[in-house]
Amino acid sequence: MAMKIYDTLEILEQKVEQQIENIEGEIVKSITAYQFYLNAYYSIFKV
Repeated sequence: MAMKIYDTLEILEQKVEQQIENIEGEIVKSITAYQFYLNAYYSIFKV
């Protein structure tokens, strides 16, 4: 997906969904649970 231009956002969204479906939940969690992401989320949404 890197360095590729998609004609529409819908096509890009489909590609991202396909990639996510192919990886395991623990891998997704390990990528998205970095503390700086969580801190930014909590500071923006005040949860």
